[in-house]
Amino acid sequence: MPKTYNTFTNVSTGDVLTATNFNNVLTNLANYRVPPSVKVTKNANQNVSGVTTVTWNTQDHDTDDMWTSGGTLTAQTAGMYLWSAYVRVTAATAPTALFVNGPGGYRTSVPVSLDMRLTVSGIWVATAGQTAGVDVEPTGGTTLVIDGTAAPSFVVMSWIGQVS
Repeated sequence: MPKTYNTFTNVSTGDVLTATNFNNVLTNLANYRVPPSVKVTKNANQNVSGVTTVTWNTQDHDTDDMWTSGGTLTAQTAGMYLWSAYVRVTAATAPTALFVNGPGGYRTSVPVSLDMRLTVSGIWVATAGQTAGVDVEPTGGTTLVIDGTAAPSFVVMSWIGQVS
């Protein structure tokens, strides 16, 4: 369920604090205390031979119903999110490069060895209901394995504020 962040007007000397305004303040404080945040990981390997969305299958925490299953996260609450993905891949033969995409179109590319750990992160401005995933693309015709056992891959997305 999306969290709400109420907007207030300026108050003047002599204004009375109503129960409604006080409850709005309490709602804001509670939502800032536990903002929307999610961390999901893999607990099984995933083979990748073309552009593939990483599928997550274990939830560490989720304070805003952002993950239900599969490879996408949904921003239930509009705003700016700090996100970070860690993907560990192994390959039978060394690929020439590995591309990882994240929310908001962030993309990183690196030459990889047979055992590679890659992180990508950024700030994503999302509307309520907008989805994002982490895509992996090997080049050079190599099949990769995204590790879900020895050093599980994960993605974290945390709300950091409203967009003004």
